[in-house]
Amino acid sequence: MAAGPLRRVSAAQEQRILLLPGRLSRYKGHATFIELIAALQPEFADTHAVILGQAKPGSRYLNELEGLAERHRISDKLTYCGVRTDMRDWMAASSLVFNLCSDPPEAFGRIVPEALSLGVPVIAWNHGGSGRY
Repeated sequence: MAAGPLRRVSAAQEQRILLLPGRLSRYKGHATFIELIAALQPEFADTHAVILGQAKPGSRYLNELEGLAERHRISDKLTYCGVRTDMRDWMAASSLVFNLCSDPPEAFGRIVPEALSLGVPVIAWNHGGSGRY
Protein backbone atom coordinates (compact mmCIF):
# COMPACT_ATOMS: atom_id res chain seq x y z
CA MET A 1 0.00 0.00 0.00
CA ALA A 2 1.38 3.42 -0.89
CA ALA A 3 0.93 6.38 1.42
CA GLY A 4 -0.01 9.94 0.69
CA PRO A 5 0.93 12.91 2.85
CA LEU A 6 1.15 12.34 6.56
CA ARG A 7 -2.06 13.54 8.20
CA ARG A 8 -3.57 13.58 11.65
CA VAL A 9 -6.41 11.17 12.33
CA SER A 10 -8.99 11.00 15.07
CA ALA A 11 -8.22 9.07 18.25
CA ALA A 12 -10.61 6.30 17.14
CA GLN A 13 -8.58 5.76 13.97
CA GLU A 14 -5.17 6.21 15.55
CA GLN A 15 -2.68 3.40 15.32
CA ARG A 16 0.83 3.08 16.66
CA ILE A 17 3.21 3.67 13.78
CA LEU A 18 6.30 1.48 13.69
CA LEU A 19 8.75 3.01 11.23
CA LEU A 20 11.68 1.57 9.30
CA PRO A 21 13.38 4.30 7.26
CA GLY A 22 16.13 3.60 4.74
CA ARG A 23 16.64 2.53 1.16
CA LEU A 24 15.22 -0.87 0.23
CA SER A 25 18.10 -3.31 0.41
CA ARG A 26 18.68 -6.59 2.18
CA TYR A 27 21.30 -4.79 4.26
CA LYS A 28 18.70 -2.56 5.96
CA GLY A 29 16.71 -5.37 7.62
CA HIS A 30 13.30 -5.04 5.96
CA ALA A 31 12.58 -8.78 6.06
CA THR A 32 13.39 -8.86 9.78
CA PHE A 33 11.10 -5.85 10.28
CA ILE A 34 8.21 -7.60 8.51
CA GLU A 35 8.73 -10.72 10.62
CA LEU A 36 8.74 -8.60 13.80
CA ILE A 37 5.50 -6.89 12.79
CA ALA A 38 3.89 -10.28 12.13
CA ALA A 39 5.01 -11.54 15.55
CA LEU A 40 3.56 -8.44 17.26
CA GLN A 41 0.12 -8.57 15.63
CA PRO A 42 -1.57 -11.08 17.96
CA GLU A 43 -0.82 -8.91 20.98
CA PHE A 44 -0.57 -5.43 19.42
CA ALA A 45 -3.17 -5.26 16.66
CA ASP A 46 -3.22 -1.45 16.85
CA THR A 47 0.20 -1.17 15.20
CA HIS A 48 0.87 -0.23 11.59
CA ALA A 49 4.28 -0.64 9.98
CA VAL A 50 5.67 1.97 7.60
CA ILE A 51 8.69 1.48 5.38
CA LEU A 52 10.23 4.66 4.00
CA GLY A 53 12.75 4.20 1.23
CA GLN A 54 13.15 3.27 -2.38
CA ALA A 55 14.69 0.30 -4.15
CA LYS A 56 17.20 0.63 -6.96
CA PRO A 57 15.58 0.83 -10.39
CA GLY A 58 14.84 -2.67 -11.70
CA SER A 59 15.15 -4.27 -8.27
CA ARG A 60 12.70 -7.03 -7.40
CA TYR A 61 13.30 -6.63 -3.67
CA LEU A 62 10.05 -4.73 -3.06
CA ASN A 63 8.13 -7.61 -4.65
CA GLU A 64 9.94 -10.04 -2.33
CA LEU A 65 8.99 -7.94 0.70
CA GLU A 66 5.37 -7.72 -0.43
CA GLY A 67 5.33 -11.51 -0.81
CA LEU A 68 6.77 -11.94 2.68
CA ALA A 69 4.08 -9.65 4.12
CA GLU A 70 1.38 -11.64 2.29
CA ARG A 71 2.74 -14.95 3.62
CA HIS A 72 2.62 -13.52 7.16
CA ARG A 73 -0.88 -12.12 6.47
CA ILE A 74 0.06 -8.56 7.40
CA SER A 75 -0.20 -6.77 4.04
CA ASP A 76 -2.97 -4.60 5.47
CA LYS A 77 -0.68 -3.62 8.38
CA LEU A 78 2.21 -2.43 6.19
CA THR A 79 2.66 0.66 4.04
CA TYR A 80 5.55 1.32 1.64
CA CYS A 81 6.11 5.05 1.15
CA GLY A 82 9.08 5.29 -1.18
CA VAL A 83 11.33 8.33 -1.01
CA ARG A 84 9.99 11.10 1.22
CA THR A 85 11.01 14.66 1.95
CA ASP A 86 9.04 14.67 5.21
CA MET A 87 11.09 12.01 7.05
CA ARG A 88 11.19 14.14 10.21
CA ASP A 89 7.38 14.28 10.31
CA TRP A 90 7.12 10.50 9.89
CA MET A 91 9.64 9.94 12.67
CA ALA A 92 7.87 12.38 14.99
CA ALA A 93 4.51 10.66 14.37
CA SER A 94 5.94 7.20 15.06
CA SER A 95 5.77 5.26 18.31
CA LEU A 96 9.00 3.42 17.50
CA VAL A 97 11.70 3.77 14.88
CA PHE A 98 13.69 0.73 13.82
CA ASN A 99 17.27 0.54 12.56
CA LEU A 100 17.94 -3.08 11.66
CA CYS A 101 21.07 -2.97 9.52
CA SER A 102 22.61 -6.41 9.30
CA ASP A 103 26.15 -7.69 8.98
CA PRO A 104 28.44 -5.90 8.48
CA PRO A 105 27.06 -3.28 10.86
CA GLU A 106 26.58 0.29 9.71
CA ALA A 107 29.45 2.31 11.18
CA PHE A 108 27.35 5.44 11.64
CA GLY A 109 23.90 6.34 10.44
CA ARG A 110 21.51 9.23 10.85
CA ILE A 111 18.38 7.30 11.79
CA VAL A 112 19.18 6.68 15.46
CA PRO A 113 20.30 10.20 16.43
CA GLU A 114 17.52 11.85 14.42
CA ALA A 115 14.77 9.76 16.02
CA LEU A 116 16.21 10.14 19.51
CA SER A 117 16.49 13.92 19.05
CA LEU A 118 12.72 13.92 18.45
CA GLY A 119 12.12 11.90 21.60
CA VAL A 120 11.10 8.80 19.66
CA PRO A 121 12.49 5.48 20.97
CA VAL A 122 14.60 3.37 18.62
CA ILE A 123 14.98 -0.38 18.35
CA ALA A 124 18.29 -1.36 16.78
CA TRP A 125 20.88 -4.10 16.84
CA ASN A 126 23.59 -3.48 19.43
CA HIS A 127 26.44 -3.17 16.95
CA GLY A 128 28.07 -0.59 14.74
CA GLY A 129 26.98 3.00 15.17
CA SER A 130 23.73 2.01 16.88
CA GLY A 131 25.63 0.36 19.71
CA ARG A 132 27.03 3.75 20.72
CA TYR A 133 23.69 5.21 21.85
